[in-house]
Amino acid sequence: MLALTSSCRYFLYQKPCDMRFGIYSLAGLVTNELGANPLSGDIFIFIGKRGNQVRLLQWYLWI
Repeated sequence: MLALTSSCRYFLYQKPCDMRFGIYSLAGLVTNELGANPLSGDIFIFIGKRGNQVRLLQWYLWI
């Protein structure tokens, strides 16, 4: 479940993103372009090319 709280860190991907990307492609952008760990629990924000779509990625590693 996605919980938007002030205790989370938010990162905005600066380039327009293809909204056809799945979670694994977005996680690849986080790793390769932002240099962050997608399993950190942080929230990554992606904006569509036309600017009318938003996609949030938050992944937890449950042990």
